[in-house]
This record gives sequence, C-alpha cells and structure tokens, in this order.
Amino acid sequence: MTAAVQPPLDRLSLPFIQAIARMEHSGARPVRLTEPGRATWRQFKGNLDLPDLIALLAEDLAVTYPIPGDPSVVLGRAADGHRGFAAVPSTTIFDALQTLTSETLTGDRRTTLLGWARHLDVPARFAGADLRKIKATDRVVELPGTGGLLCARALETSDEAFLHTNCVVLTKDWSDRALAGLVAVEHRAPNTDFIWQDPELARATARDHRETFTLVFGLQPEKGGTFAEKDLQGRFPNAAIVLV
Repeated sequence: MTAAVQPPLDRLSLPFIQAIARMEHSGARPVRLTEPGRATWRQFKGNLDLPDLIALLAEDLAVTYPIPGDPSVVLGRAADGHRGFAAVPSTTIFDALQTLTSETLTGDRRTTLLGWARHLDVPARFAGADLRKIKATDRVVELPGTGGLLCARALETSDEAFLHTNCVVLTKDWSDRALAGLVAVEHRAPNTDFIWQDPELARATARDHRETFTLVFGLQPEKGGTFAEKDLQGRFPNAAIVLV
C-alpha cells in the first residue's frame, strides 16, 4: 500500500518548528516555543492548541522572513483558508516538538540544512567542494531545485559575502522555496526578497538581471539538474557556470 502523502504544511511543520527553536536557543528570538513547560503559552492560550501557537509564531516570523513565515507565500496560494499552521493536526505538531533535543538546537548548520532538505525531498547530495568561494564582489544565482543549499555551502568558506546581499536563490515549487526560507533563517538573511519563484529562469535572464550575475550554481543534469552548462552559458554571458 502506498503511504499517504503529507500536505505541504504538515511536512513543513517539523523543520519550521526546529528553525524557530534554534533561533530562540541562539537568542535571536524571544523564548516561547522552548520555554520550560511553555509556561507563558499555557497562561494565555485559553482554548487554543499547539497548532495555534505555531501559527502565531509563524505570523510573527513573517514580518522579517515572509518565507518561511507566511504559508501563503511559501505555497503560492491561500493556505488552508488562511489558517496556515493552525490547520496542521495537533499530533503532527506534537511529534515535531519531540525532536527538539539538545542536538537539534545546537547542531551545526550544514547538517541541519541537509536534514531539512531530505525531509522536504529537496536534492541534498552534491560535491560541495566543487563550488567556488563567493567573494564580496560576486553576484550569485542558484538555479531552481536546491533551495539555497549550494549558496549556503559556498558561504561557509567566505567571511566577506552574505546570502541576502550576494545571492539570488531561484525556486520551482513550494518545497525548495520553503527550504530557501529556512536557509535564510539560519543565515539571518531577512526579507527573503532574494528568493525568486523562477522555474524557467525568465526573471533571472531578463535583460536587467542576466548580465549582473558572476556565478551560476546548480546541479549537473545527471544529478537532477534541469539545465545543461552550454545552455546556461548562453543565458548568463558574464557568469562562470558551476554545476556540481
């Protein structure tokens, strides 16, 4: 029997909850989800349940990180009658909360992002060592399908470039768009206006953008990439093409 496919927000709830918890643990957000016993929530929740707490935290996060905070932006449509995470089953939220171990809260960024990618079925196997270091003067475009993983890996070796100033992450569906938002959260890259829904590269190859990119990151076709190097060279005339 084929296993039931989880609705997008049900699947996203686990990495989203972990991302919020990691921010709280690092001091980047007020402690709400990871507060011992969630005492503040218990005091004020009334008839609300755990999914409502996650929905409220998402609404708060969306002010600075529309992706992944605003489910309608992530999904590209209204999310469950605008209820968002409040429509996710309580059991799904409860199970996700059980993953908030010390290892989850303090684990290194690379391992965390790769785990989230696998959970969202975004390709996470690539030769990261083949990526070029991103310099302060570079403008990088990451092709659809990898949700910011390639830029995140390349930035590990750079102390002069940043995700939200040097990179544009293209996406093709809700899962790689959600992952790109989670990458943004981990990198503290606000506004997420560098995440473009652009599966056919129409926006990235428009006249006012295509000549500004110096690096193109993507997967090789045999590893799931959509575009061949020769095709990309014509689309991005001033960029080095790096397919891994």
